[in-house]
Order: sequence, then structure tokens, then C-alpha cells
Amino acid sequence: KGWSVIGSMSSSNWADDLIMMPFTDDNGKIGWLSDVFGYESGNEFKIRYNGDWGVNRGGAFTGFMEPVALTQDGPNIVAGDCKYIFVAYSEVDEALAVGCADWGIIGGFNGWGGDVVMLEIMPGFYQAELTLSEASEVKIRKDRAWDVDRGGSMSALGEPFDAVQGGPNIALDAGTYNFIYDSTNEKLTITKM
Repeated sequence: KGWSVIGSMSSSNWADDLIMMPFTDDNGKIGWLSDVFGYESGNEFKIRYNGDWGVNRGGAFTGFMEPVALTQDGPNIVAGDCKYIFVAYSEVDEALAVGCADWGIIGGFNGWGGDVVMLEIMPGFYQAELTLSEASEVKIRKDRAWDVDRGGSMSALGEPFDAVQGGPNIALDAGTYNFIYDSTNEKLTITKM
């Protein structure tokens, strides 16, 4: 039991709670984190405790990764334009952050059939770790579709390079990598961990 997300999203439809997992941040504050879930423009949601409407929180969305001040029985939260989101709730601060997770990594490592989610860590910046058991070519793409994808020519690990729509696949050796995508400046940085 604990906190969960409920709302008009198809994965919930105001009937099924999307369970949030507890975590402790670097400062020892306890928080709750949801899985990534599908979100359509105009969807509304709240969080509630133990599936009970007697303990629920809502508030006004101001932007991705901006704190939403929550109140008991507050208004339904309507997030911005993003097809996949996640939420993090701080009990101590009584605030919620909504993150966009519409970018993902795809490649030969998974048969080009499924995305490793990249989380928006601050506005316009997406991050993910990827472990490859063998060499693979990869790309990033938006909304789990090929309409918007990025590839590019990387000159060296750890150096930003141009993320190009429809650009070439990126070849990587076996290992663990950190991906940072700057969607504002169209730069991708891949660092071997």
C-alpha cells in the first residue's frame, strides 16, 4: 500500500490506481515515484493514498519538472503536451513533479522492437542508462514511433554531437552507457560508464 496515481488516462480511467514506489532521496526525504504511463492531451489525474479518496492530493500544473503545490482535495492535475509521463511526490514538501518521458533508446540490442525510456531530468534534457551485452547500433526516437527519430555521427564518447532527424545509427561496443539528449540544441552525449 501507499501512494498511487489515478485519473482519466486509459491505463486508469478513474478506476485503477497506478501504484507508486517509495524512495529516499540524497537528503533523506521520502518520496514516491510512478512508472511511466501513457498520457493524452486533456487527461486529468490526482494522487491518493491506499486507494482511498479520503486522502488525495491535487494542484495546478505549471510545467514539466516544476513543483506542483498539492492540497488535500485539490484540483485535478492536467499536464502539458507529452504522450508518456511519470510523477514523483515528496511527502515532506507536499509537492509533485511531473516528468515527460516521450523519448527512448532503440536498437539492435532489442531487435529494434521496444524503447528504453529516457526521463526528462530538467526541461528539454532527457537521460537514460543502457547496458549492452554485445555491440549494437542504436538511435533515439520520440513517442515509440519512427516519425521523429535521431541518429548521428559520434566522434568520441563523452563529447556532444549533432542529433539528426533520420540520421545514421550510432554504433556502440558492449558496456554500460549514459545517454543525455538536449532536445533544445539537438545534441546527444553518450558516455561509457
